[in-house]
Amino acid sequence: MNFGEFLANEGDLEKAQAVLQKGLGIFEQLDDKNGLAWTIYTRGWVSLRQQKYLDAYAQTQVARYLFAKDQPRGIGMAWATYILGHIERLQGYYQEARSHFFEQVGLGWDSHDITIVGRAFFGLGLVETVVGQAEKAVWLLALAERIRQETKWIFAPHERKELEQALA
Repeated sequence: MNFGEFLANEGDLEKAQAVLQKGLGIFEQLDDKNGLAWTIYTRGWVSLRQQKYLDAYAQTQVARYLFAKDQPRGIGMAWATYILGHIERLQGYYQEARSHFFEQVGLGWDSHDITIVGRAFFGLGLVETVVGQAEKAVWLLALAERIRQETKWIFAPHERKELEQALA
């Protein structure tokens, strides 16, 4: 976790963006493409949290482009795909969100990261909740929760809130 991500998890989204903006300059000076990609990805995630969906979408697509250059089926691509799914879900583009979450399942398997697969099931469960597929949603969210318990992944406070709302 980087400092910008930490600040965002603490709820200080504006400060997180400022720190990440400084990070972009540093990674550009160092010509560190991987650091640049992850910083742009994190800015997209923070923009999503700020409900700045157009910014989030653009930043996440740039990150996907950069990740695809080095590891088109790697963990960076999986995380960026996860963010796209949530942007689409929150904008009401449910079929597109499903498509990205399903893509994320494959990316998770390819990168040998079951946490990514679990988070994809979490995203799919949230989509199914919104579209009224309660039985499917419960199954997907329960599967995500089981993976979360097995892998010890920790929900960020906003994710926990979304899960509680979905199950209410």
